Amino acid sequence: MPNQISRRQFGLGASALLLASGLPLPAFAQGATKTVTTPLGTYDIPLQPKRVVCIDHRTDYEPAYLLGLPVVGHGHWDARDFVPVTEGAADFPMPTTAEVVLALDPDLIICSGEDPTGEWWPAAKMQTIAPVLTTTFTNHWKDDLLQLGDWLDRREAAEAAVKTYYDKVDAMKAKHAAFLNSKKIAAVTFLPDTNEFVAFPSSAADYFDAKEMLLADLGAKSVEREALVDNGFSLENVADILGDMDAILVCDMGGPGLPELTGLPLWDRLPAVQAGNVGECKGYTWYGSYFTAMHFAEAVDELLDRVA
Repeated sequence: MPNQISRRQFGLGASALLLASGLPLPAFAQGATKTVTTPLGTYDIPLQPKRVVCIDHRTDYEPAYLLGLPVVGHGHWDARDFVPVTEGAADFPMPTTAEVVLALDPDLIICSGEDPTGEWWPAAKMQTIAPVLTTTFTNHWKDDLLQLGDWLDRREAAEAAVKTYYDKVDAMKAKHAAFLNSKKIAAVTFLPDTNEFVAFPSSAADYFDAKEMLLADLGAKSVEREALVDNGFSLENVADILGDMDAILVCDMGGPGLPELTGLPLWDRLPAVQAGNVGECKGYTWYGSYFTAMHFAEAVDELLDRVA
């Protein structure tokens, strides 16, 4: 059950009172600090924070957990059971507000710096509450993780996770070399309300999704991004986009997923479907970091094991 944050708790927070009065926030009570430069500027952060808030569960909480940070709250997304839980951490809805974050009395906040004045990742507003370390969704997740590790002097933990990921990638490349060298795999999500698909190609984009990164790291041949419109295509065009795929992985994003497609004539006629070379990746995997990447890797590995 998500922890509930009351207005009374908010009113009692010392940092909230100081912020409301216009007085400067207190210096870190104890422990070493470090001067860092982020997209938000140059400022001090605590190297041993006591109360960390992660605005987005996907890009912020995942790396924070890996680095062993004491997370007291994070934004909520359904269907992400593949990410470990921090016992007692508040689980607040997104987009969140300064009131919610202030109630948690953080001494460090992790938030995407992609849209610092926006509603969903308000890094600039968060910076008035506590120091903010930024993440992105336009870099490979490993780069964000390593950068956070550098800022917090926790590079070793970050490098260990990156090594585990690439060990998995290398093992998959060796095991599935015959498929990866000559055949194609597509990762898609179906949107039944509009009869449209979103595809996750292995080619470069102006933003990076953990699924696309995994396919690129494998050297997989996939859907051509140039064939897509806004990263997607309609059910009417499914044969044009997926007709030459040898395997298809349906990412359900926490919804029904594959059962919504089964029985649709245009889908059922695809060669990969007729051959039984279809798999599922369950759970909400839009964006994400290490845990999302590893979860998706397991789904790809399982599908290619069957196809082989």
